[in-house]
Amino acid sequence: MTDVFISYKKEDAGRVEPIARALAQAGYEVWWDHHIPPGRSYRDVIGAALQTAKCVVVVWSKLSVAGQWVLDEADAGKSRNVLLPLMIDEVEIPYGFRQIEAGRLIGWSGDTSDHEWQNALSSVAHFVGRAPGGAPKPFATPKAAPRLASVAATVDEPKKKGGAGGLIIGLALVALLAGGAWYAYQNGMIGGPKTLETAETTDPDAALPPPPAGAPIEYETHEGDMNATAEAPAATPAATTTNLRRVTFESGGGIVRDASGVWIEMNDKTGALDGARWREESRDEDTITLRDDGRQAGMRIELSENAIYLYFPDWGKWQKQWVIGEKSYQ
Repeated sequence: MTDVFISYKKEDAGRVEPIARALAQAGYEVWWDHHIPPGRSYRDVIGAALQTAKCVVVVWSKLSVAGQWVLDEADAGKSRNVLLPLMIDEVEIPYGFRQIEAGRLIGWSGDTSDHEWQNALSSVAHFVGRAPGGAPKPFATPKAAPRLASVAATVDEPKKKGGAGGLIIGLALVALLAGGAWYAYQNGMIGGPKTLETAETTDPDAALPPPPAGAPIEYETHEGDMNATAEAPAATPAATTTNLRRVTFESGGGIVRDASGVWIEMNDKTGALDGARWREESRDEDTITLRDDGRQAGMRIELSENAIYLYFPDWGKWQKQWVIGEKSYQ
C-alpha cells in the first residue's frame, strides 16, 4: 500500500519533484511517477494506487487548478478524507476544495527545515499514521517524456496538407521501447500491439503543443521487424474526413468515432470497442489528428496514403504502423 499519492500536472513535475523527494527521504513510500507495468491499463494502476494511498497530496498550481485529472484525483482523496492540498502558486483553489486548509509551498525548493514544509510533513504523518523517519524510501524521477514540440527534427516530414495537419500531443506519460517491446507494451486492442507503458497521466483538456512540422518520420511495416524501413506508399486520391466514422486496419482491428466525437480502438479479436480512447484535435481534407492524453501519444489518420501513423515522445518521430483496409462514412 502506498503511503502518499501525489496528484499534479505533469508540466509542474520539476517543481513537484522536491516535494516527492523530501517525502521519500522522510521514509514515506511515494507514488508520483505513474510507472505502469507492461500489460496493465494505466487507468487500473493509477486507480488502485489512488484508492489505497493513506494520504493523497494534491499540488495546486496555475495549471493544476484547471486540470480535470487532478480535480478527479483530488476528489477521490477528499471522498476518503485523506486529502492534503499544497499550493505551489498563488491561485484560487477550485470549488469543492476550499474548506480544506492548504499548505503553502510557494517558492519552496526543498529546504526540509522550512516551517511550511514541517507543517506539511506533520499532516502527512497524521494521515499515514506514523512519524517521519527510518530508512529513506526509493525515489524515482518520472521517466523522461518531453513535450512533442521540443523534440528535435532531423529530416523533413513527408507531404502534408495546409497547416492544420500537425498533431497536438504532449503527454507525458510515455516510455516506449522500440521493436519487440512495442508488442509488450500494448494491450492487444488493435492490430496486435499491447498497451503502451506510460510515464504519466494528463488532463484531457490540457493545451499541449504539436510536434514540429519537421519531426522525422519513419516508414515501417506492421509485421516482422518493426525497425525495418520500407518505401512510402504511393498516395491515393484524397478522401473527405467530414463524415468518416470507422477505419479498419488490414492487419486487424481499427478505430471508431463515437457519437461524442471520441475515437475508440477496436479489439482485433472480438471487434469490441474496448481499447484506448483518442481525442480528436484537428482535421483537414485528408488527415485527422488524434491524441491519447494519458500516454502523451498521437495518431494521424492519413486518408491520402491509406495509412495510420503514431507518435510517442520516446520515439521522437512519426512512424507508420498500420495500413488502412476499409473506411466507413456516416
